Amino acid sequence: MTIPLSPFTTSRNPDDTYSLTLAQLTSVFLNEIETLLGPRDPNYTYVGIEFDSTPNASPRIWFPHVGHPDRDESKPYNHIIIRLTETAQSNANLAIWQLAHECVHLIDPWNIQAEGRQSNYLEEGIATWYQNTIIQDIPNNLPQYVEAKSLVEPHMPQLAQTIKHLRTQHNLRIGAIDDPDILLKHYPDMNPKDAENLCSRFPIT
Repeated sequence: MTIPLSPFTTSRNPDDTYSLTLAQLTSVFLNEIETLLGPRDPNYTYVGIEFDSTPNASPRIWFPHVGHPDRDESKPYNHIIIRLTETAQSNANLAIWQLAHECVHLIDPWNIQAEGRQSNYLEEGIATWYQNTIIQDIPNNLPQYVEAKSLVEPHMPQLAQTIKHLRTQHNLRIGAIDDPDILLKHYPDMNPKDAENLCSRFPIT
């Protein structure tokens, strides 16, 4: 089933609701994800969605300060855009699927340039798991995302509760969790090998 959706244009329905847009869905997803994982980092400002027509582009969060010709390197990278693929502009289900994944990355935004390293399997696994709770019939064929989801899925929702606790009570960012002992201390039922794999760095795509 295809979900009726316009990327940007809405109109009022006879029942006084409004037709669905990506902006509305972003609000829905963020509410769900913040309930699941805790409030998003307030140091970052989400500024909108764009579609990337670059050949072989992948959906991602993007820090526009990085690509601005007049950028001031002394200022923080605190604005975020969600980039979806050009194909998603005319495919509502694909757009929703991509958007759901990227909304997870708005919780603890991870700027590879600023961080000096990539995020972990934990964050990508949660993002991949979440997007497949929203749209089930689009497969992810990239092996690293399949692996990340397979590591996370058996541990949900307990893993999400653990991450929420670590974020809200210990000020730990998801992508910065690189010590398996931290996960095992707060989620002792997890297989130690799973904890080790979830804390490992995710390959850059």
